[in-house]
Amino acid sequence: MRELAQYVLRLVNNNQPTYSIHFENLEAELPEVIVMSICNGGAFCFHIAIPYTNTDIENAKAVCSQEAIYRSTDNDPLLNFAVYDPYTRIFYFCLLDPKHQTIEDVAQFQLPLQESQAAERLQACVASNAEVLR
Repeated sequence: MRELAQYVLRLVNNNQPTYSIHFENLEAELPEVIVMSICNGGAFCFHIAIPYTNTDIENAKAVCSQEAIYRSTDNDPLLNFAVYDPYTRIFYFCLLDPKHQTIEDVAQFQLPLQESQAAERLQACVASNAEVLR
């Protein structure tokens, strides 16, 4: 996980150390999904689910959306989150409507082939969520 966290920080920080990483569910012995949260100061502004013992991507999306809902309010506009599949190395970007609790698939990028596109999307999503959740 440490390597993935460093990789994600490199993508999102773009050589400007603005964000940090916090992990959820690491204390569990065998978690289904690990949630990596990107933080700006003390504020959680973006979540990435990583399937661990349960490799179902839809399950990871559901877990991650619940984490995002937990940190938001019904009044928040649409929020972004992602799922990273370590087996296929695909980033799935999703949009969450906290009020209606619906998820929309937005984009997916295969790493390392589409790393620059994934980095651009990640930076835009994190910045958007940081603005909304401030």
